Amino acid sequence: MTSESTVLLTGAERDNYIKQHFPSSLPFTGDDLLTFVSEVNASYERQGIAPNKADMAKAAGYEKDGKILWTDFYMALLEAKGDTSLSDSGDKEYDDWHNSLEEQDGELINEIQERCGDFSDYTPEECREFMDELSSLGITTAAQFENAICYQTSSYNAGAEFAEREAEDYGCTTFIDMPWVVIDWAASWERNLSHDYSTLEFKGVTYFFSNYF
Repeated sequence: MTSESTVLLTGAERDNYIKQHFPSSLPFTGDDLLTFVSEVNASYERQGIAPNKADMAKAAGYEKDGKILWTDFYMALLEAKGDTSLSDSGDKEYDDWHNSLEEQDGELINEIQERCGDFSDYTPEECREFMDELSSLGITTAAQFENAICYQTSSYNAGAEFAEREAEDYGCTTFIDMPWVVIDWAASWERNLSHDYSTLEFKGVTYFFSNYF
């Protein structure tokens, strides 16, 4: 997560880096939080991948009992930037909407935000739109979402990127290792993998879901 690093640290390496460069106790606030978020975002940008805000919030200390404290995280960011004018009305609108949800939908949106943290930036209407799109794929519960979600990317060539990642996960190193790998990654996706997965494009991000959840 340093300005020189090209890979976002994870696990023990990330924890050691945080202890060394951010001696204040978790959760981060003020300048520590701003610096931390800036360095993490820069690392994601260098890798050419979309920021994972869920991991960011967890690493910054905004997690309790396995749940991400999204409101606390974004409130702390606003306060660190010296801007609390946007927090009251926006948070209240979202909280009111969240509290009005049926239990099943409430659990679903919590699971979505756990795995796709950028949804905390969206309005209730946008969140509902995404949930409606999920419903068209047969995904209506938190458990179904957890079992089905496989990948997400803002890449313009999302299918090819997903196919390459799948090959790496299977330990595929040559085109003969896996029967569904063809001449290029885009073709691997279009001709074979696309039959086993559904995609949902929302606000510039493509989400991949297994059809077998």
